[in-house]
Amino acid sequence: MGCSTVKKAVQSTQQLELSSEPVGADVISVSGEKLGVTPLILDGESLKKILKNGKVNLVLSAPGYQQRELLLDLHGKDSHTVQLERFGDNYFSERLIQDFSKEANAMARSLAEIQSLVFVRKLSEAEQALTNFQKRFPNIAASYVLFGSVESLRGNQTKAKGYLLRARTLDPSDPVAARMLARQLPADPKELLKPQPVRQPATAPIKKGGTR
Repeated sequence: MGCSTVKKAVQSTQQLELSSEPVGADVISVSGEKLGVTPLILDGESLKKILKNGKVNLVLSAPGYQQRELLLDLHGKDSHTVQLERFGDNYFSERLIQDFSKEANAMARSLAEIQSLVFVRKLSEAEQALTNFQKRFPNIAASYVLFGSVESLRGNQTKAKGYLLRARTLDPSDPVAARMLARQLPADPKELLKPQPVRQPATAPIKKGGTR
């Protein structure tokens, strides 16, 4: 009996029985094909098409539960029971906060790097970085403020004003955009970081002289 014949004979005797808690979980191949729901027996052609080098790679999924990927070695007639983990009450809110934190950190890093480019007058690099930033985060007021700084340093005050007005539309409470507009666009963005002088009320000069 040849090797190929032995291999076929082994495959014909292989069987995979899957059960899960909860029952009725979808059994999906890694290519995305739904093979059935638990409890499920895979053998013959249904097993052969997902069997590779004596291993089976599957995903179990059920509503309200975290999906689970399985990589199983087959030795003959195999039986596996899979416990799926239910989503916790705070799962989605925690996941949202986690994803948002990653995005917020990436955004903050990018803005800090761009601001540094503006400070050292690498305006072309800053402009390119801002263009790329706005492709990913199109509605962040701070990026339009930085664009306004770039154009102000180039002497394009009209264009700079357009960016700052856009920033103020996105965030009416943005103090930097408001200050730049009020100051008629200072050329040096470092001026935005300086504390504002406190203006003292004018007082009339006191005349010296004796009383009569």
